[in-house]
Amino acid sequence: MTALLTNHKYLNRTLSLLAIFVLFLCLDRILSGLIQQALFRSSFRYSLLYRGAVDADIVVLGNSRGTSSVYVPAIEQATSMKCFNLSYNGMGAQELVEVLKDFLKYNRKPKLILLEASCITTSSPSNLSPFWKYSEGLSDNAKLQMPVSFYAGEVIGLYRLNAEMTYRALYYLNRSDQGYANRRVASSSKFSDAEDSSRIKLETPSEEGMLPVCELLEIARSNQISVYVYLAPYHPEYSKRIENLDEWVAKYRSFIGETPFLDMSRSVSESDCFADRLHNNWKAIPAIVQSMNRFGVFSGISEF
Repeated sequence: MTALLTNHKYLNRTLSLLAIFVLFLCLDRILSGLIQQALFRSSFRYSLLYRGAVDADIVVLGNSRGTSSVYVPAIEQATSMKCFNLSYNGMGAQELVEVLKDFLKYNRKPKLILLEASCITTSSPSNLSPFWKYSEGLSDNAKLQMPVSFYAGEVIGLYRLNAEMTYRALYYLNRSDQGYANRRVASSSKFSDAEDSSRIKLETPSEEGMLPVCELLEIARSNQISVYVYLAPYHPEYSKRIENLDEWVAKYRSFIGETPFLDMSRSVSESDCFADRLHNNWKAIPAIVQSMNRFGVFSGISEF
């Protein structure tokens, strides 16, 4: 009799736990569905991309340095063409290949792509998890690079949506993010004498690391889209410490062949034009646009 009661107690606990789990999954489906709908309706850059709502002549691809270095209103004023910045923090070249494929699938093709070169040094596939369901390529990358997170997100929607891009999309629900400019100013204390004396060596671009860039360039060529690769400015004190910057640029150029490359890494010399060692702020925008115009980045794109 005691054993029967004990078994009954364990059965009740098991059924209670199962009911809680089922209830959790139901709530997860409801909440994640509501968030996903809001995300899709947002004016955030990737929401617009996957909604097919981008109409641009110039598209910018890159990581956070692409975000900071291209101020969309300034480019549009300088060119009288529509510009759209798809750069995002931590975005790597492999992710950008899939983003470009999806862009061409859902939106009209641009005339020019501006590609910020340092995207080969970063990679963050988890950033894009809220948009995996809209992109076969991004989903396939996630399965290979982070299978546990991918399949966990398939089961629990809120887990997949727990990413910075979700919060950004909700923040930009009813307003565009294309007017973003970095407003921070780097503190001079970040570049002390001790830091200035240390040397930095960038990892030289490799054939494997450049494969996504070459694939991106080939996609652009096959769609008759002009591409201009550029290296955004570094803080002047930081660029002085990079001992192989010229070598890095030369190696990068060797992989992209005749694709034009604009090296702006040392083009801004004022410290107050930077938010930190890697990112310029809004004060550098006029100099960047001037450099692009001077080197003919926007000339002739109306022909495409």
